Amino acid sequence: RKNTQCIIYSIDFEKHNDDLEIIFEGKSGTGKSTLIKIISGENRLPETTWKLKSIKYFNDTSSFGSQDLLSEITLGDYQADRDSERLIEILRGVGLFEKFTVASLKKVSAKELSNGMMQRALLARSLYNLEDTDLVCIDEPIGSLDEENARNVIKFVKEYCNRDKKRFMILSTHQYSFVSEYIDKKIKIVPMSPKLSKVML
Repeated sequence: RKNTQCIIYSIDFEKHNDDLEIIFEGKSGTGKSTLIKIISGENRLPETTWKLKSIKYFNDTSSFGSQDLLSEITLGDYQADRDSERLIEILRGVGLFEKFTVASLKKVSAKELSNGMMQRALLARSLYNLEDTDLVCIDEPIGSLDEENARNVIKFVKEYCNRDKKRFMILSTHQYSFVSEYIDKKIKIVPMSPKLSKVML
């Protein structure tokens, strides 16, 4: 609640084996990012009672630090003999390997990347550090990509995230038509007034 106005009354999600990928669709400003941040625990509401565990959150407005791109993507945890095959697969999957090899990642800074390449690199970081995550929340992962690249990236992300274990994925986008074939369930968020949106199942 904010100034006694109810922002979110309740959230109740139940995961089913046949609904592994859910997408929040809506225009900019309808609250997609706010909702996915609350679900992921990135934003905490006062008086919340749930505790979220084993979650990865991706946001295309995140930022890198001042290290080389290899260190930024791997968070400094990279050993060539152990991790090179996994890293190369991720780079290929998000469309970075066409421009960068693993060796060249050591020579480039994130500041040199275009918006589209930055978005791919941030997504690569999320996938590389997936670990034993049960829930993957991805906020606007394709905003800077064209339709073909968006489709390829989401197809790879879905396959990669569910390879070693079944993970629950929640995505938000205003480009649903690009990736609809890879999504199990759509939840549409529509504006009701300048300060209120409605969730439509």
